[in-house]
Amino acid sequence: MDISTTNSNDLGNAPEKREMAAFMVELHHEPETCIASGYGDTESNAINLMKMGDSAKELGAELVGGWSFPIGHRQWYVIKATDAHVVAELVRITNLHLWNTITVNPVMDHDMFSEKILGKLIKQEVSA
Repeated sequence: MDISTTNSNDLGNAPEKREMAAFMVELHHEPETCIASGYGDTESNAINLMKMGDSAKELGAELVGGWSFPIGHRQWYVIKATDAHVVAELVRITNLHLWNTITVNPVMDHDMFSEKILGKLIKQEVSA
């Protein structure tokens, strides 16, 4: 099979067959590019940000939660999706990239981290 012309469905990795992974999406912008400063299409950018959960659903993803630190011009969102390409598409359709620097990292919750990583390092059972 020529892998250069193979898509994920051919490899048995169709989105409906894959588990959702969690991705931490960090937004960072400067005061000059903050939508609160009037940079860009502030109304459209604010609406896109507020509707990010709906936009994620349209892509088959899930917005788990979001946090912001306005004075530091930073926001964080956890998105569950089949892969990072879905997250990138979410960033694109919401135009977050037009006024932010975007960092996307795969993450796991603490319970999974404890089970998969820490539990293997400990000889005795420890309650979380």
